[in-house]
Amino acid sequence: MFLGMALLERVPRERDHIAFKMLLARLYNAGVKVVSLVICFGVAHTTLRRWGLALLSGDVDRINRAFCGQGAERKVTPEIEFYIRDRFHELYGSCRNYSKKIQEEVKKYFKKEVSAERLRWIFSAEREKLNVGQETQNLEAEHIHSREDEMREDDEKTGESGSGERANSCDTEGEPIGPGERGVSNCLHNGQLATFETAQRPIENDSSAATPNYSLWKGDMPYSGTPVSKRPRLVHHAGVLLFSPWMDRVVGDVRENRNIIRQWYAQVLLGAVNHEQSKMLSFSSLKVLIGPTVRALNHQRGLLKRNCGEHTTAELLKRNSRLLDIGKHRIFYYDPHAKEYTGELKTLKGWCGGKGRVSKIMNLDFIHTLHGWPCFVQHFDSYYDLRERFFLCTAAFRRIMVDSSRSLTWIVDRGIYSLSVLQRIVDMEDHIITWEKGYDRDGWNSSEVCETFICYRERNHREDLLMYEFLWQESQWERDARFRRLVVRARNPNGNEIEVAIIASDRQQEAIEIIKAMFNRWIQENDFSYLIHHYGINELTTRGQHSYSSLEGDLKDRQVRSREYRALLQEKRKLETAISRLLLKQKNHEKQMKKKREQGERKRESVQQEYRDSERQLEIYHGSATDEENHGAYKELKAKSKQCGKRLETLLSRLRKEEEASRKKGKELEAEISEKTREVEELEKRILETVTEESRLQALIEEQYLRLEMRGKAYMDAIRLSSRNIFYCLMEIFRPMYNNYRDDHVILRELTRSMGIIQKQEGIIDCQLIPAIEFQPRVRRLVSEFLERMSERINRYFADRYLPIRIRLLEDQSDLFGKEEKGSS
Repeated sequence: MFLGMALLERVPRERDHIAFKMLLARLYNAGVKVVSLVICFGVAHTTLRRWGLALLSGDVDRINRAFCGQGAERKVTPEIEFYIRDRFHELYGSCRNYSKKIQEEVKKYFKKEVSAERLRWIFSAEREKLNVGQETQNLEAEHIHSREDEMREDDEKTGESGSGERANSCDTEGEPIGPGERGVSNCLHNGQLATFETAQRPIENDSSAATPNYSLWKGDMPYSGTPVSKRPRLVHHAGVLLFSPWMDRVVGDVRENRNIIRQWYAQVLLGAVNHEQSKMLSFSSLKVLIGPTVRALNHQRGLLKRNCGEHTTAELLKRNSRLLDIGKHRIFYYDPHAKEYTGELKTLKGWCGGKGRVSKIMNLDFIHTLHGWPCFVQHFDSYYDLRERFFLCTAAFRRIMVDSSRSLTWIVDRGIYSLSVLQRIVDMEDHIITWEKGYDRDGWNSSEVCETFICYRERNHREDLLMYEFLWQESQWERDARFRRLVVRARNPNGNEIEVAIIASDRQQEAIEIIKAMFNRWIQENDFSYLIHHYGINELTTRGQHSYSSLEGDLKDRQVRSREYRALLQEKRKLETAISRLLLKQKNHEKQMKKKREQGERKRESVQQEYRDSERQLEIYHGSATDEENHGAYKELKAKSKQCGKRLETLLSRLRKEEEASRKKGKELEAEISEKTREVEELEKRILETVTEESRLQALIEEQYLRLEMRGKAYMDAIRLSSRNIFYCLMEIFRPMYNNYRDDHVILRELTRSMGIIQKQEGIIDCQLIPAIEFQPRVRRLVSEFLERMSERINRYFADRYLPIRIRLLEDQSDLFGKEEKGSS
C-alpha cells in the first residue's frame, strides 16, 4: 500500500489474513471510496462496513467476531471442547452414562447446551487416540501371559518326568524369587532366550533407549513378536515375512513412530502405494505380521502430517543409504524426473519430458548407484533450474553420508552442460561425466589409432547374452584442459552404429569404466518407470500449497528481466513477426502481379494479332465485296473483326482494372508496413525507458504463484525408495535361482503378497504360503528351495530374538479349496 510514492504498509494479499482485513478496515474508516475498494480487493461492501465499524468500536469481542468470518459464533468454543475432552478421560471406563453427565456439566458451568451428536464426535476421536496408544501395551501383556502359560505347562511336564530329568533342567529352587520375577525362567528354554520381565524389556517407540537391545527376547513371530497359536490360522499377506530382515534393518532401531513407519513400508511392498489403497489390505493380518497397525485413513494422514519434515525425511533416506552401504560407492547417476501437475493451482511451469511439452510440473531429482539402485531423491518446483538444483541436491545427499568430504563422480545427462557449471564441479574436487552437447560426428580421426572392447549384456537368462562393440579415441578437451574427451563409436547386436562424445574430468579413471557407466544410464530411466508403476513415485500423497511470501526466507532470490520489459519485448517480437509476414506478402503480391501482367500482355498481343489479321483480310475482300460469291465471306470476316475489336477492348479494360487494384493493394501493404515499423520504433523507445530487471521472488509473490506442499510426498517417497530396494534385495537371492528374467519379478511379487497358514509347532513358527499362481513342478521346486533358504536367512538374522520360522508352500490345497474331480467341467 503506497501513499503517493511512499510505501505505507505491506500486507499479504490473502483474504483470510488478519493484516489484510485490518488494512481494508482502516481504508474504509479513512473514507476511501467503497466502490474502488470493492473493485481493487474483491471484498463486498457489507463486509468492508462490518470490518470498519468493528475496528472503529474498539471492542475486542466485536473485532474478534467480525474478523473470524461469516456465520454464527461457534457454540463449542475451544475452552468447552478442552473441558469435554478432559472430563472424558476422567469418566471413561468408570462412569456408565458419561455422555449425559458431561452434557449436564457443560450446561451448568458454561450455560450452553451441546448436542449428543457433537459430543459423540469428540468422544470418537479421543477413543481412537486411546486405542492406538494402548495397542502396543496390550500386545506386550498378551504376549507375556502366553509365554508364562507355555512355560508353566513345560514346568508341569518337567515335574512329572521325575528327579532324573529335573536334574538336567536349570536349578532355581535355591535362589530367591523376587516379586518381579515370578513365573520367569533365567535359563535358555527350547534353544531360545527366556522371556524377561516387562520392566526389563525395551518397549517399542521408547525414546529413552539409545539403541534397541537385540539380545533380549521379543516374542514369537519374527519381526513383529506377536504371539502365535498352536491352532492353524489363515493370514493374508503372509509373504511379507520374506522382507522382514531388511525391514528390520531399516526400521528396527527407529525410536519414534516405529509402528506406523513399518506399516507404511509393508503397505507399499504389498502394492498399496498411497493411503487410499490401504483399504484393500487386511489389517488384522498385518497386525500379526508386522505389529500394531492404524486402519483409519484420516488417522494415517494425520500421522503423516505430524511426522513429515526435513529432518525425519533425511533420517529415512539415511537408513536407505545404510541398506545400500553407499559408503562403498564413489560413482553416482544424477537425473531429474518431472511429474506433471494437473490441478487448478497457479504453479510454476517447466519442461515435462514425459509429455513432450511445457506444463505445470514437480521436479524429483534422483541419485542412483552405479547399479541403478535409488539412494536419494529431493523435490523441487521450477523456481530453480537443473544447474542450480544439482548443487542443492548433491549437498543434501552429502549430509546423509558418513564420509561427506570424499570426492564423488557424477554421471549426468547433457541437460547440465554448461562450461561454468562443469568447472564449478571440478573446483569442488568432485568429478563429472556427461555427453558433449551439440556434437556433430566430426571428432573421429581416422588417421589415429583407436581402442576397442566388447561388452556383454544378459537378456532373458544368464546364458542369453547380447554383444556390444565399442571403439574410442581419447584427447584433451579444447574448452578446458582439465577435461578428457572420449569420442566413442558404439555398435549394437543389430549392427547399428552411433558416434558420440563424452566429457570426463577424472583423468585417473579407466576409459572403459567411463564408457560402460555412460552407456549404462538406461538402468536409471528404467528404474523411473519401475518406481512409477510399482511404488507410486508419481503419487502426490498430500494436498496443500504455500504462497511464495511464506517461503521468502527459504529461497535464494535473483534478478530477472522485469515483467514489463518482457511484455514489451514480446510485443516487439509480435510486431516484427507481423512486419516479416507483411513484407513476405508484399513480395509475393509483386511476383503474382508481375506474372499476371505478363500473362495479360501475351493475351493482349494474341487478340491484337487476330484483330490485325482480320482487318487485312477485309481489305483484300473490300474490292470484290459486291460479287455475290464473295459477299458472304466478306460479311463473315467483318463480323469476326468486330468481335475481335470488342474482345480487345474488354481485355484492355480488365487489365487496367487489375493494374489499378494491384497498385492499390501495394499501397495498402506499404502503409501497413510503415505503421507497424512506426509502432516498433515507439516500442524501442519505451523499452529503453523501462526498468530491465526486478526481483523474481517479489514478482512471484505479486502474481500470487503457489508452491505445492511437498513434505508429505518427500517423506513417503523416501519410504517408497527403501521399499523398492528391499524388494531388490530379495530379488538378488531369487533371480540367480530362478534364472528367467522375463517373469521373475512377477513370480516373486506374487509370492510376497500371497496369503498363508500360520501355526506354532514344537517351538517353530510354521508358515505355509498359498500363492494364487499354480506353479509348474520345476518352478515349484525352485520356489520351495528359495523359501527354505530364506527361512534359514531369517532365523539367522533374528537368532535368539524370536522363535525360528519355517516358510514353505502349502503342499496340499485340496483340504482348503476342495479336490477337483475327474471329468468335472
